[in-house]
Amino acid sequence: MDSDSRYYPAHGTPRRVLFFNPGEDAVRDVLENLENTLPEVNATRVVSLDDLRNKLHQDSFDIVILDHPWSLENPVHLIFEMRTLEERPFVIVALDQEQHAAVNDLYKFGAHRCIIKNDCWQSELTVAVKHLLNLRKAIEANLEARTRLTEANKLLEERTRRLDEFSATVAHDIRGPLGGICMKLEYLKDMYGGQLDSRFREILSRAFDSSQRLTEIVQAMYEFARIGKEAAQMEEVALSDLLENIGNDLNFDANDDIELAIDDLPHVWGNRMLLSRVFINLLNNAIKYNDRDKKIIKVGVKRYFETGLAPFCEIFVEDNGVGIEESDLKDIFCMFRRGSASKEADGGIGIGLAVVQRIIELHYGKISVESVKGEYTRFTFSLPLKQVAIAED
Repeated sequence: MDSDSRYYPAHGTPRRVLFFNPGEDAVRDVLENLENTLPEVNATRVVSLDDLRNKLHQDSFDIVILDHPWSLENPVHLIFEMRTLEERPFVIVALDQEQHAAVNDLYKFGAHRCIIKNDCWQSELTVAVKHLLNLRKAIEANLEARTRLTEANKLLEERTRRLDEFSATVAHDIRGPLGGICMKLEYLKDMYGGQLDSRFREILSRAFDSSQRLTEIVQAMYEFARIGKEAAQMEEVALSDLLENIGNDLNFDANDDIELAIDDLPHVWGNRMLLSRVFINLLNNAIKYNDRDKKIIKVGVKRYFETGLAPFCEIFVEDNGVGIEESDLKDIFCMFRRGSASKEADGGIGIGLAVVQRIIELHYGKISVESVKGEYTRFTFSLPLKQVAIAED
């Protein structure tokens, strides 16, 4: 083959290999061996440093093989040059026996494979090219999958945003007429209740109570739909400071004996208002569904861990309350679902934990619950410690 000869595979996408070799020693055998063993390879040979540099800047290559006298150019310098390319190739360096001591330095500065030119070096070179091409394919497949996942995620977020907007608009439009119905029913009840028989008064009272409850549900739907919009504003949040500031928002009897144990909590990346709502909901539930003389609530960090998006922490909120029936656990985060203990308590429409889950998911985290009836309930959720990578795209 001449200094710029190429061959193309009959099938599949060509994989481009650039071979820098100024001499003639076994070059034809090397290239033919690559061609026969790896038909997808499109090999190009260059014989001068200028040709090498021109090729690297004009075209992109999967692999560059450096097989040249070091007196011409130290391969470390060439490796550094290739590291500045937009599409960096894998680098294989072929060394003579006396250059064996330089192998560690070559790997240190970015070579992907070093091959000593002994009797079987051509076979080793072919194996190295094959392995690096497989690695390149795996990297490309991973990048393609990540790109598709990112695009799918953006599409899903856009559809979710539109659904939230639609839900918020519908709930907002319903609130007005529904409020008018409530007012009219209340007017009839107050003005003419005394003139109606007991059966009619009961029907009117039930209609008024039902309309009020429906108003609460519509309001909850409206607020739930707007959570996604609020989550767009993220910042660093000191959880310890946040918990200190929500005391006035907790609902409890001043006579209750409550022990609130809070560990040192980290700074996380999130929306301060929404995270406040998470802790308020969980702490209020821990107080409300607790029949102990001494109510003990613990808040702390379970663990720290890394993900592909960001470093995360797991926070827990645990109480010694009445616990949750095992049959209720699977639906605990569903909207308008209330467990046995909730139905026995006053008020509530069963949206609090659905809101908590929605907020945690908007922070790219997860929430779970474990409970033993009559002993304890522990909610565990994850939050990012730094800005999530996908949120920057």
